[in-house]
Amino acid sequence: MNIAVVGAGAIGGLLAAKFALAGENVTVVDVGAHLEAIKAKGLKLVHHDGSEETATGIRAVATCSEAGLQDLVFLSVKAYQIESLAPQLGALFGPETAIVTTQNGLPWWYFQNFTGPHAGYRLKTADPNGVIEQNVDANRIIGFVV
Repeated sequence: MNIAVVGAGAIGGLLAAKFALAGENVTVVDVGAHLEAIKAKGLKLVHHDGSEETATGIRAVATCSEAGLQDLVFLSVKAYQIESLAPQLGALFGPETAIVTTQNGLPWWYFQNFTGPHAGYRLKTADPNGVIEQNVDANRIIGFVV
């Protein structure tokens, strides 16, 4: 399985490292010094008992187009970063690609495919211009809140 983790901070880094240590093909999309550190050293997990594991062999790239098509995508950036990133995400999606969002709080997709009185409601505070909704098909989303 090809797994992309977009944003390798605390949650994304943990997910990427765990999947890589489990033998999955992992690509991390990140930027700056963090991207370069992952390329050079991989991702290190320090456990509560002080033991360490380092996940190497992780492919690290700066853009979604460099990552290419994936089977599963974890969107692990801060919620306020998604709108500017959303137009790039399509480069990761094949016909069956699923996306798991790992943001704090109520996500933009919360009412997508919702029935009842809130059907069709869009959380404008999470996606004020509708850019995310236009670029990420709600049918791809596996709901997840951190």
